[in-house]
Parts: sequence; C-alpha cells; structure tokens
Amino acid sequence: MFADYQIIASYNVGDTVVSSVFEPAISDVAEALLTNSELVLELIGNSSSVEGNEDICNKFALTRAQAIRKKLMENGVKSKQIRVSSESSYRPLFQSPKTNWQFMYNNRVEVRWLSPEEMPYEIIAGYYTSEDEALSEVTKWESKKYLAYYQRIMQNQRPAYRVLLWGYQTEDAASKEAKKLSNEYKRTFVVK
Repeated sequence: MFADYQIIASYNVGDTVVSSVFEPAISDVAEALLTNSELVLELIGNSSSVEGNEDICNKFALTRAQAIRKKLMENGVKSKQIRVSSESSYRPLFQSPKTNWQFMYNNRVEVRWLSPEEMPYEIIAGYYTSEDEALSEVTKWESKKYLAYYQRIMQNQRPAYRVLLWGYQTEDAASKEAKKLSNEYKRTFVVK
C-alpha cells in the first residue's frame, strides 16, 4: 500500500501553510484511511535549526503536522486514526543545508503507519552525547531483557544519540511500561 515512512509535505523556512502541491498525496492518504477504518498513522513534524531554538523548532514542526492532520480530517478522516508528533530539529535529512530544497526536506511532515504487528511504539530511554555512551546504555537495557537501539539525532546543532526501547504493539502498552520505568528509575520516560 504505502511505505512505512514517507514525506507527505515539505515547507520553506518559517512556513507552516500546506502547499496545494501536496494535496494529491494528502488525498491518497485520506482515501487509504477512509477505506480502512482500522488504519492509524502518525504525522511527524520536522524543522531545521535555522528556524530558532529547540522550543521554536518544536512549535514549527508540531504546527506543520497539525496542519496535515486538519487537511486529512477535512477529507473525512476520523481523528482517532491520526497521531501527531514533533521531532523538532532532531532529524534533519541535510546536516548543513545550503539550498532551498535542502531546507524544505528538513522542514517536512512524515507519515508513519502504526500497524500493531510491527510493534511501532517506542519509549525514549535517554539522550547521550557520544555513540559509545549510547551503545553502553543499549547493552544495559538489553541485559534487562528489553529490545533497545540508539538513533543518531541533532541536538542544539550537535550530534547526539537517543536510546529507544521498542516492541510495543499499542500506545497503551508502551505508556504503561514507561510509567513503570519512571517509577522505578525516578526519571521521565516518554512514549514515541
């Protein structure tokens, strides 16, 4: 049907208005959701660091994802089929964009299909400044029988690493485990 991840829209720096160029892609996704009411997707907003600090980038990314959500709902999609999140400026496709199209690819909304059999829900277990630290944390989690991996991100315009625990079929299952971990380790664990 669709790729697990796909870009549904991209934006100029500082822009949050959905261009009509992306209407056909939005209509295709809406049609898939309307045809199968059991399908759920996540709209993941992204920003580039030139748009401001982490909070500002997060707002841009979230506003972009919410704009796509609104378009899907205008096409008849039910809100329960759409989850919205922001990656702020953590996941640029281009580390040092120079051209407008590179900035547009960084300022994007991605679609991720949330199929329970793919266990799409994850828990953010922490952020680390070095790959060695992240690998060490993954090893610790795996020794506790968790499924874990690390992901390279950009944080404050510097490379960083995010450790994720995966293998949760539902958001509810991931949330329960995150709450349990928060109580046990006395820090916040967030479902992604």
